[in-house]
Amino acid sequence: METMKQKIQEVHDYFRGKLVRGDFKIVDITDHTVHVKIDDEYSFTIWSGSGAKYIRTADTCSYSFMNITFTQEDKEAIWDNLHPRIIRHKQEVLINEKQEEVEKLQKELKQLTENC
Repeated sequence: METMKQKIQEVHDYFRGKLVRGDFKIVDITDHTVHVKIDDEYSFTIWSGSGAKYIRTADTCSYSFMNITFTQEDKEAIWDNLHPRIIRHKQEVLINEKQEEVEKLQKELKQLTENC
């Protein structure tokens, strides 16, 4: 019969595999973390602010049995998947901000030219 410890390890292995393969959706990105969802249901926060060497789950309860440990190889695979997505996300955010800024300036310019 399977022990609870074995079942928990199975769950860890499942989620670690999903993270290593990049089989998740990014929900949010901050300067130091990436919030991901696995199977559209299970949320994890990944510490990503210091590169591959320091990849880890960063959930608020640091002593939770669900904290998943990664080998250095796992960390590098996760980073290789995350890093380009982080860059792309930051670029999209910047583009959206700049587009809003341009629209605002165009409105101001239109008002100025109408008042002349």
